[in-house]
Amino acid sequence: MKVFNGLIGFFLLYAIWGNTYFFSWYGLYDNPEGVISMRQGFGFVLITGVAFVASLLFFTQGFVSTFSLMSNKPEGEDVTVMECLMFVVKRIVKLLPFNLFIIGFAVCLAPNMGGGPFWDHYLKTFEPCKSNWWTNAVFIHNIYPAAFDEKCMGWTWIISCYVQLTILLPIFLMVFVKLPRVISGIFYALIIIGSMAFNIWYIMDQETGLIGRFDNGFYLNNAFLEQVFMKPWF
Repeated sequence: MKVFNGLIGFFLLYAIWGNTYFFSWYGLYDNPEGVISMRQGFGFVLITGVAFVASLLFFTQGFVSTFSLMSNKPEGEDVTVMECLMFVVKRIVKLLPFNLFIIGFAVCLAPNMGGGPFWDHYLKTFEPCKSNWWTNAVFIHNIYPAAFDEKCMGWTWIISCYVQLTILLPIFLMVFVKLPRVISGIFYALIIIGSMAFNIWYIMDQETGLIGRFDNGFYLNNAFLEQVFMKPWF
């Protein structure tokens, strides 16, 4: 268990480190040419690898959660429905105050914590929180609304995914405990095959590729240069 807890901590730190690059894509920096040389280096694979951290994090967290749910049971005694419900409630109660704080911060404080000629751009990213904040509060904002620009802090999608997987975990566990091994094996096989098929279809339909593509220029840097140097001032 210490190994899995250590992996969870490592994945969290790795995600924070790697996503620093992606968040800087929406900022201004004075050496955009340096990004090209950085992309061409072998070490850049560590940044693109961040795309797979969420899956690894969910796997390790699922293992730890399953172990914690079943480890306190005497040998031969099954997990009850009430224990599964309490397991889900405890996880949600732990996350809900933090999630509400983040929503309040985005709606009330963040818009007043900056300024400057380009600050309006950042204010637009918090605009959806005025109407869609409740999707974060009930942990569905990774699903609704569908458009990323309409989501309240869409970059926090992993919190909603974690809660949804936490709700599904007892169901999968009950299938394993209550049903015969052949039936539960078929159930899990269908889930795995269906998940892989959906991912393949989505990648082919949206042409997203397995990881993000980095060929679209320097987002805010280009917009800033156009605003400063291409706009007529007289």
